[in-house]
Amino acid sequence: MYRHIDRVLGLALVVLLFASLTINAARADATTLRIAEQFGSASLPLIVMQHEKLIEKKASAAGLTLKVEWLTFGGGNVMNDALLSGSLDIAAAGVTPLLTIWDKTRTSLGVKGLASLGSVPFVLVSTDPLVKTVADLTPKDRIAVPAAKVSIQAVVLQMAAAQALGKAESHKLDAFSVSMKHPDAVAALVSGGTEINGHISSSPYYEYELEKAANAHVVMSSMDVVGPSTNVALCATTKFYDANPAIVGVVLAALDEAIDLINRDHDAAVRIYKEVTKEKYEDSFLLKAFFSGANVFTKTPQGFEKFAAFMHETGNLKNVPATWRDVFFPAIDASAGH
Repeated sequence: MYRHIDRVLGLALVVLLFASLTINAARADATTLRIAEQFGSASLPLIVMQHEKLIEKKASAAGLTLKVEWLTFGGGNVMNDALLSGSLDIAAAGVTPLLTIWDKTRTSLGVKGLASLGSVPFVLVSTDPLVKTVADLTPKDRIAVPAAKVSIQAVVLQMAAAQALGKAESHKLDAFSVSMKHPDAVAALVSGGTEINGHISSSPYYEYELEKAANAHVVMSSMDVVGPSTNVALCATTKFYDANPAIVGVVLAALDEAIDLINRDHDAAVRIYKEVTKEKYEDSFLLKAFFSGANVFTKTPQGFEKFAAFMHETGNLKNVPATWRDVFFPAIDASAGH
């Protein structure tokens, strides 16, 4: 009898020990951070963080040993898939992919934003002399976007179509869109040897197209449609956020330092961008593209409420956030967000 009790107690202790280890493991901060970035000026803060190893430095100062793995994706929808599969810890997604994944995971993984990377306008460039406005686009036009129908660039086109042609025509341009990474789209537009005769992108891509592509001209800007808006935001699952508070703090501190460097030392920001991306633009060209226009590098989310309202009206979003704060974890405190 006593041997039976001993066996029962022993088994209970093993169960309790296993449960304790499981709980502690769930609460402990990870030792490897897998973080993604995209192309262009919108990802400049991440590029600076990567080059200067700011996350590692902040982690070390906080007493953490952290390995950082950087992954590059061509669009937010692909990153969303990686985030949901657990092969990515923090994604850098556009406003619309973030709103979409927030909407779809509200009762499951609970994906939310951590912080904005900045407000960088999208500009639609066309090489067709007949296309002066969005209303002039026809089925013969082919517009490159990172992901047709769902990327933030695609939704900006939908908003522009609704504004120019009426809400019933908001999806008219979807049929004219082709999914393509920004560098490939730039090459296609500049060469003129493909079906691509339009591309909606941010700095430095649209500036280069305007300079190098025959007949290239601006058709519209996201500033005309939605005003200042976040281009890319960091996001994560609630599980990761809750289990890794120290890492979240380290990432946001590193982001602060990166944004400070960008806004304080333009030359250094351009040098870092070229070293990481290997893009061959001239320094003077990038300085003008990044810092002489409407680009703003800030953690403050912008434009989420306008995008959410439009996506809900057009059937692309089931739930509408009451404010932008519904879409973000409380780690970000930006009273000027919208």
